[in-house]
Amino acid sequence: MASPSQKDGIHFTRLPETRPLSAEDSQKAREWPGGVEDPRLVEAPDGTYVLTYTQWNRKTYTIGIATSPDLVHWTKHGPALGDTGPYATLMYKSGSIVTTFDKGRLIAAKIQGKFWMYWGEIEVRAASSQDLIHWTPVEFAPGKPVVVLHDRPGHFDSGFPEVGAARRS
Repeated sequence: MASPSQKDGIHFTRLPETRPLSAEDSQKAREWPGGVEDPRLVEAPDGTYVLTYTQWNRKTYTIGIATSPDLVHWTKHGPALGDTGPYATLMYKSGSIVTTFDKGRLIAAKIQGKFWMYWGEIEVRAASSQDLIHWTPVEFAPGKPVVVLHDRPGHFDSGFPEVGAARRS
């Protein structure tokens, strides 16, 4: 496990022990016995780190949201699209928050007053948030998210389109 240096947010110092995200906590039923995967990390405008990751218990999977002030101590907030309502039983993974590059850092970007995330595999969708924790899918009807990208036979994205981690362009 690593912790950011205080100088630049790019160079890291390895800690003597790892700190697994899977733990005895409120999200155990969503993450055990399978685990966590597909981490995508960005920094919030206030300096907090926001992690989207797949929660997988070998039966179902969702995008989990966790935040940290220091990349060592984490607070899990549960599934990105909530645990009640039309998306409570949907299996979905791979969330990537839209960022801007500022002073060498990937910072979650507000567009038209909201944060945005692409999510999904095979069919990629979009969601918005006011706080980077609670996400609302863009829908064309209640419970029916808009697909912004899908697999296209014979094209570069024919195999398995999936959102990746934020990166500097």
